[in-house]
Amino acid sequence: MREPRSRASGPLLLLVLLAAAGCAAPRGDAPPPGPSAAPPSAGDGEWDAPAPEEPRPPDRRPRWEIENRVFATWTPYAWAATPDGDQARSGARVPFDGDASLAGGLRTEAWLDRVSWGIDAFYATADGEEGGTEGSLDYLTLRFGPHMRLSGPSPLELRDGEVLSIRPSVDGFVGVRTHFADGDLEGPGFFSSGDSPWWGEPVAGVRLSAMVGRRVTLHARAEGGGIDVGAWQSWSYDLEAGATVQVTDHVALAAAWRWYGASYDGDEDDLDPYGLEVRLSGPWVGLVMEF
Repeated sequence: MREPRSRASGPLLLLVLLAAAGCAAPRGDAPPPGPSAAPPSAGDGEWDAPAPEEPRPPDRRPRWEIENRVFATWTPYAWAATPDGDQARSGARVPFDGDASLAGGLRTEAWLDRVSWGIDAFYATADGEEGGTEGSLDYLTLRFGPHMRLSGPSPLELRDGEVLSIRPSVDGFVGVRTHFADGDLEGPGFFSSGDSPWWGEPVAGVRLSAMVGRRVTLHARAEGGGIDVGAWQSWSYDLEAGATVQVTDHVALAAAWRWYGASYDGDEDDLDPYGLEVRLSGPWVGLVMEF
């Protein structure tokens, strides 16, 4: 005869199941694994902490980049130039060699979208004093063309503000130089007088600069060019070395020594061909204004 089932076995079984579920649930004071926790390892079933990332060292490689600013400079200057050369006119080639005379010049540059358009012009007067030559020669030249500047890395500065290195830059430029002369020279048995035609030739050059300290910049410049088109032959060169001292944020003083030369020979088929060779050298001082 089968024994009857106990009526209390059903509720007792339910309590046992609820107690087992409560033990399996996580406790409230134990935080769940964070989002940065790694998944369990396949080998031992434990959690692997993520390896910390090492900070990358700063990139200290020198960086050269094309100058990209919008500004303009205006530089009037006075040049104590010592002239010499000769002029050919009216069948005579007359030399001239004078003392230093004051030449006036102007340089201007406008930087727009990585390219600068610049002008360099000056006017000089030479007095003929060689071999009994008397008179004077007026000379005017203008160079126009685009520039592009490649600037080196910025100076490294110490905590006290001292500059640890210099900042170099390189300018390359091309353009056209034009010339005009008016001379009245005479001496024993010869006479040379008259205006030259306007002539010109393509030129190219480079300028090297280095900022030393916060206010001083050293620079050197060299350019030259020439042309031979049959009707005339001409060439020119322009060399310079000097320094610029920054006075304010927008004004600087510039000084340099300059060597300049130009030559022109007209068409030999002309009845009275014109020829000129002029050389100028000496120091100049100017005021650089930036806008």
